[in-house]
Amino acid sequence: MATLGAATLAEALGGHPASRTRRNTLEGAKEILLRQVVAAVLNQARFGSAFPAESVASTPAQLADALASGDRDANLALADTQDPWNNNLAFDATTGSWVPGGSCPM
Repeated sequence: MATLGAATLAEALGGHPASRTRRNTLEGAKEILLRQVVAAVLNQARFGSAFPAESVASTPAQLADALASGDRDANLALADTQDPWNNNLAFDATTGSWVPGGSCPM
């Protein structure tokens, strides 16, 4: 994790080169999570209340908990929460899936 902790925002979005071969490991899950959280923070800063993330304010605490857990699945679950928001998707309750057409003017 030391290599990811020193990454800039741009590096975190692109993924750390040393972690790219470890996608199926805990370190790989942490990299995926960090990319999603950085994107969420940047989207929130750019789009404000139009960004659909319900819990951006609690994201730092959730991130710290997931990273400290040592649980790959916990890291990926939080990343999965961020992913539809970062891709401006809306949840369709009829189909139970994420679809294009979120509320953010991205």
